[in-house]
This record gives sequence, structure tokens and C-alpha cells, in this order.
Amino acid sequence: MIRSLVQIAKKSDTQSLVFTQVYFKTQYIRQPKLKFRTCVPIYPPPGLNLEIPDWDKELFLKRIGGGTSEYADKFDNLQEIFTSTSKQMADKGVPPKARKYILSMKEQLRRGVVTFEYLSRRTCLEQLKD
Repeated sequence: MIRSLVQIAKKSDTQSLVFTQVYFKTQYIRQPKLKFRTCVPIYPPPGLNLEIPDWDKELFLKRIGGGTSEYADKFDNLQEIFTSTSKQMADKGVPPKARKYILSMKEQLRRGVVTFEYLSRRTCLEQLKD
């Protein structure tokens, strides 16, 4: 992808190329993503028998981070987050970046790589302003 546009500027009799920067509008994620430094995996992994805690949807999406708490109003409850597919999330209006992050966290919880206990003790979220 070209990040600069080429413009031809006339200086007296010679032509020279002038490069101007073009900044693309991107939405940066404000919440930190997970760093698996202190998470001990579960063995055997829970798989589809994952026991979902009694959290509300806003708390869960804030705990996983990645800017997904902005889309908590798109879901009815936490069970719907764990049962919905990528297509269903797309129909609700969740953007692809957040959708992929939610689905990857859901899969890592099912594989036992991340635990709900680890999500409950994340301290980097306390620095964020609500």
C-alpha cells in the first residue's frame, strides 16, 4: 500500500517530485489486549462444557479488553456472546477486528489457555477511565 502521494511541482524549468504524507483514518484500540505472562493453562481443557461465570456482558467484554466493551449493547447476555457465530455478530454490526478478537478469546477459554480467574485479576484495566 502506498503511503504517500506523488505530486509534480514546477520549479522554474525543471520538474521535481514532491512526496506528501497521507494518513489513513484508523480506529485505534484504547483497551489493552491480553498478555499471557502469568496464566496457567487448565488440563484437561473444558471444551464445550465451559462453565460461564455469573458476570454481565459489559464486565466480560471489559475484562478481555481489545476495545470490545464498546459493543456490549449489541448482545443481550453473556450466554449470547458464547453461542453466537461470526456471521451473527456481523449481522449485529460488530466490526471484524472486534469480532475476531471476541471469537479468539472465546476459543482460548474453551481450550483452557485463558481462565476466567485470570480475567478477574487483571490489574491493567483499573487504570482505564470508565
